[in-house]
Amino acid sequence: MVSFERPNPGSKPRPNQKRRPSVLFYGNRNDDAIAPLYSLRGMASMLVKTAQTPFVRRRGRRLIRRAAALAPELRKEDRSQLDERIIRLTPVLAQAMGQERREDRDFAEIFAVIRELSDRLIGLRHYDEQMLAAWYMLNGSIAEMRTGEGKTLVSTLVAGAVGLAGMPVHVITVNDYLAERDFEFLRPVYEALGLRVGVIINQTAQKDRPGLYNGDVIYTTNKELAFDYLREKIQTKDYSGALKYKINKLLPVSEAPLAYPFAERGLEFAIIDEVDSVLIDEARTPLLISQEVEEDGLSGSINYHRVFEVALRLEKGADFTVLEAERIVEITTRGQKQLEALVEPGDDFWLKAINIRNFLIEQALVAEHLFSADQHYLVRDDTVYIIDENTGRVMEDRRWSDGLHQLVEVKEGVPITPARVTVGQLTYQRFFRRYRQLSGMTGTARAAALEFMGIYGLRVFKVPTHLPDRRAYAPRRLFRTRQQKLDYIGARVKALHSEGLPVLIGARTVQNSAEISAALTAINIKHAVLNATQDEDEADVVALAGQPGSVLVATSIAGRGTDIKLDETTAARGGLHVIASELFDIARVDAQLQGRCGRQGDPGRVELVLSMQDDLFLRKANPFLRALAGVLMTVGWAGGAYGAMKAQQLLAQFRYGTARRRLLERDKRLSDTFAFTGGIE
Repeated sequence: MVSFERPNPGSKPRPNQKRRPSVLFYGNRNDDAIAPLYSLRGMASMLVKTAQTPFVRRRGRRLIRRAAALAPELRKEDRSQLDERIIRLTPVLAQAMGQERREDRDFAEIFAVIRELSDRLIGLRHYDEQMLAAWYMLNGSIAEMRTGEGKTLVSTLVAGAVGLAGMPVHVITVNDYLAERDFEFLRPVYEALGLRVGVIINQTAQKDRPGLYNGDVIYTTNKELAFDYLREKIQTKDYSGALKYKINKLLPVSEAPLAYPFAERGLEFAIIDEVDSVLIDEARTPLLISQEVEEDGLSGSINYHRVFEVALRLEKGADFTVLEAERIVEITTRGQKQLEALVEPGDDFWLKAINIRNFLIEQALVAEHLFSADQHYLVRDDTVYIIDENTGRVMEDRRWSDGLHQLVEVKEGVPITPARVTVGQLTYQRFFRRYRQLSGMTGTARAAALEFMGIYGLRVFKVPTHLPDRRAYAPRRLFRTRQQKLDYIGARVKALHSEGLPVLIGARTVQNSAEISAALTAINIKHAVLNATQDEDEADVVALAGQPGSVLVATSIAGRGTDIKLDETTAARGGLHVIASELFDIARVDAQLQGRCGRQGDPGRVELVLSMQDDLFLRKANPFLRALAGVLMTVGWAGGAYGAMKAQQLLAQFRYGTARRRLLERDKRLSDTFAFTGGIE
């Protein structure tokens, strides 16, 4: 339990005030505390949690009734009376959060108070379904809420209750835009509770971050949070047992600045918005921190142009194999012999040392065959920028390590940046398992329920919708060629545009969005584009996307968390029309795109428009499935061909799941191997 002096509710929080945790507090859980699902302990844990599920639901329904009974009384109270309630409830919440079993009677009143404050301050009152979702999350579970059901507002109930109990809360979103938007929108509610709330995004200066992490509620992204944690672990790896921090905490506040917030306050409570994206989709790639190597060092002397030249002379299939899901390349025995013949006497050490040579050649082949411009990276102003595949956004301060970034630069013919070497590594699985309590919300969790339980120990609860679902689905279209698909999309958008309906066209990559944009421009359809190259006016573009006759072409940037508001005219005409122009590798991403329409009882329509030349089938498909789909299209059974495409999607998801499991096992082995340094961090 954390102990500190709290400002009075209703007063303006003091951003620079220091919170001094107790001397014995050090809040990280051992990531091995969660047993694998296939182990005896893991199976026992799953059975216990499954048996507890109906009781959690029952207490949630009781909480809703208790909170509803308090509503008339709270409406009559002024702010000073509500503040008195908050002060009285603070020790109750602190004690309740320390119990393994959460009781509805301990949280019903604070939920009711937060609902009343939200209604007065930001004009939004929590529905009963949102209260139920918050209760599930407070019990360390995932609430699956249909897209558009108001997940953003749910976080105030959980973060407010936990923050008042004295535990630091991290509210984690998938991108900077959402983190900053939610922080600004919900800030009045937290400040009314007397909590200090802050936001950490990519532009936040490093010197300001420790003070922000010392607050009660922090809005941030998974990448910023995990990289800050990893940086701190690297900086403090020489100190074991947290003795330095325990001594530091004995000093007066003015003499002991909070330099290492994670060591000071630990990883206590996390609320993850779009939890499947963070804990599942992004967990295939480890987090790496690298630093530039000296120009006169061995790594700085590599001739990347020569490495790339040698790599291009190898034959795919014979000299090397490409593993798409794992994103690796393996050189065959024949390839090893071919490399021996290709190395010339004048080549440097790197191409003569077999192990190092193989690694560099494999990296060059990865750059050539597994990384594509406008999909995995963007070339702008003679610089290669990485694109986050899950969010569609540019990560301007990120670079691939171990020579990969330099080899991509050679491929694109831009100046080579200094080489970097990895100094720290951590997987999302191991990082988030270190929180004392995890919770999350998303519209697409049940498909990954087993993985959530097996890796993170998280149950999934489905939350009913507040209003009936009014989303409709148009007949599916499947074409042989990409051009036929583009022609149909152009004609379809023109017809919808003439009816005054807003249209959102989802594209898989920057390149795909550019192709669709060109097709619309050719028939004089005015439209906006939102992707990694055109995201400066994101908020304005999204704000206009629900207006009559608007047309927006977007990558996954406009997927998770994007709320497109309809006016009365567009709602009366049938709402937003979403055209999904491709299938993503993961079905949950498709569902998120479709969830941009038909939100909170609004009308909406989804139309799936695909071709046999889409990326999922053209580049990544199993040869048998591709051939089968071709035959089915030839005989006129488009539904069967679509079934083959969905089978390919399932196969890709299985491969990604295998890759995540292998990554976690590899990270654990490396951590055990280097345990004397405090782990791989």
